[in-house]
Amino acid sequence: MIEGTTDNKNRAASEIRKIFSSHGGNLGENGCVAWMFTQKGYVAVEKSKAKEDDLMTLALDLGADDFQSEDEDVYEIYTKPSDFEKVKKGLEDKNIQLAAAEVTFHPQTLIKLAGKEAGQMIALMDALDEHDDVQKVHANFDISKEDMEAIGNK
Repeated sequence: MIEGTTDNKNRAASEIRKIFSSHGGNLGENGCVAWMFTQKGYVAVEKSKAKEDDLMTLALDLGADDFQSEDEDVYEIYTKPSDFEKVKKGLEDKNIQLAAAEVTFHPQTLIKLAGKEAGQMIALMDALDEHDDVQKVHANFDISKEDMEAIGNK
């Protein structure tokens, strides 16, 4: 799902359609993939900046919906969009340094990609990222760290 701003909707749609087709995909109609995402508050805290038990207790007490520690580098905290500012401010008030904090669209399911498909997806994401009218891209793919490193070394 792409968020963008433009002064010429027809030009931007044409250019983004071309990016998709040149990377083996196609541009769908407005809203056709929105059902795959849920809007959530997202806060990331580097693992070196906080103790897991203390951070989890604080986040949940502040109103967070979920706390995850599967990522190697960061703890991930998810909130309802309406509770995002309260949780963010509560963490900041406790002098917890945030690595990221935003209200975003979180995929309901992830699709694992590897090999050629993973490379194509990274190329597509890079091309979309370079387009001036694209502000943000939300995606539901999952590429292993090993595949990401292999793609980066090509």
